[in-house]
Amino acid sequence: MENRIRELLLDLCSVKSVSGSSGELEMGRKIHSILAKLSCFSGERSGNLKTIDCDGRPAVLAFMEASGGSSATLGLTGHFDVVSASVYGDLADVAFDPERLAVDIAMRELPEPIRKDLDEGWLFGRGTADMKCGLAVHMALIEKWDREGAPCNVLFLAVPDEENLSLGMRKAVPEVARFLEERGLNVSAWVNGEPTVGAKGSSWPVHRGSIGKAMGFVLSVGVGSHVGEFFKGISAVQIAGQINSHLEGAPESADRLGDMVFPPAACLGLEALRDGYSVTLYDRVMARYNLLYCSRSPEELLKVLLNSAREGLARAIDLTSWSARKLGVSLSLPESRVMTLSELRKVAGEADPVGGDVSGSPVDAAAAEVLSLLDKSGLDGPMAVVGFLPPLYPPTVAVDDEAEGRLDRALEAVFDLARERGYEPVNVPVFEGISDLSYLGRAVGNGDMSVLKENMAGWGDLYDVPFEAMKAVQAPVCNLGPFGKDVHKATERLEPRFAFSVLPDLVERLAEEISR
Repeated sequence: MENRIRELLLDLCSVKSVSGSSGELEMGRKIHSILAKLSCFSGERSGNLKTIDCDGRPAVLAFMEASGGSSATLGLTGHFDVVSASVYGDLADVAFDPERLAVDIAMRELPEPIRKDLDEGWLFGRGTADMKCGLAVHMALIEKWDREGAPCNVLFLAVPDEENLSLGMRKAVPEVARFLEERGLNVSAWVNGEPTVGAKGSSWPVHRGSIGKAMGFVLSVGVGSHVGEFFKGISAVQIAGQINSHLEGAPESADRLGDMVFPPAACLGLEALRDGYSVTLYDRVMARYNLLYCSRSPEELLKVLLNSAREGLARAIDLTSWSARKLGVSLSLPESRVMTLSELRKVAGEADPVGGDVSGSPVDAAAAEVLSLLDKSGLDGPMAVVGFLPPLYPPTVAVDDEAEGRLDRALEAVFDLARERGYEPVNVPVFEGISDLSYLGRAVGNGDMSVLKENMAGWGDLYDVPFEAMKAVQAPVCNLGPFGKDVHKATERLEPRFAFSVLPDLVERLAEEISR
């Protein structure tokens, strides 16, 4: 099967399935066509293989029945979109052909660690590690089970758009829920095949959950004035800068889970908003923040934003007042305020529709909705509004109950086999790279999601998460992936020995244990 996995991987990599491009359509069709050749999806069982429309890009759903009468169902999943190959520069055209890319980069000056991996046979190229190898392993196993019989029911789900806003998984989940209901099935466990990139030596991390992510925003509103009358206003840039200095990288913005400490808030965009050139102080600045969380509730995430906004706004006013005093000038500003998006909505009412008027992603349209609400509210600065923008990835973590215990016991057999093959498995509570397991795993019960919905711009119109459907598909999750390095970089690469000859045996052992 080793040769078949490599063949499948090269075939999948050849499709330029960059997230948001037509290549995703081609990729979905290719995966469907490969599986459609199998006998388990032919004749009266052809309905067990289908595509799910994800706004013009297909997800692929395939169901294989157990050969021995097991009622357990193992879910295998992964995404087939990749990030852009533009970072490859003049090698971008061969980034999707690992064999040709290896020849081309071998003739170039390379850092020693990269040269060493190339000489040892690592496969370089876009998608080799992230994450077409995981899909190739799953598909090769399905082909094997088509010939020899599957130890348990297998539900395979390959989706687009994970590298963007996970539209593929969010669109697929309701269809998967209907599919399971129609057949009276429940998923025993979901297995993802994302690569592990931080492993050292023979340690093989196995993740039993996936980190959550929210995109926080802070809209800083100043008081505009001509720069010649500086102290008749206050700059939104000053306000935003002080808020950012209090929030970005702040220890209190970092969540924890046991001994694990997650990265703190990171600013993913700071935009001073103005049409054209003007010699007046900026009165609006929108900042977006990446918030990783696992044990915190939506209320606590909102509190992190509120505290930083209050501290930063007060600091900006104090600094401007201090400067005015030093220069012998008086400063008189209206009373400042900090409010949540839900509070702004109560003042402004519903925002005017902006989706059709804004180019770009739903994130940009949602940000425009916040500005529309501010316009309708009639409120002036100095002020700050905090809330959330898309996307949202709920955290999932293994809990202490029988369902999780069954997967843990099955994984013990997988771990034993890994040790026999020379690898030391390491049980890691959370996969810290964002993953679609957020929509398949069981909710960790960390708060009422209504707070997040009420404070997310564009919720329901521009963006949503299928929470109700998620309840029907959720199951214990784990990530069993290959070893990779430098995902999203021009040196993305995959270690082939484990990926092709060990990982498939480990996933198959899990299926055998699940069947019991």
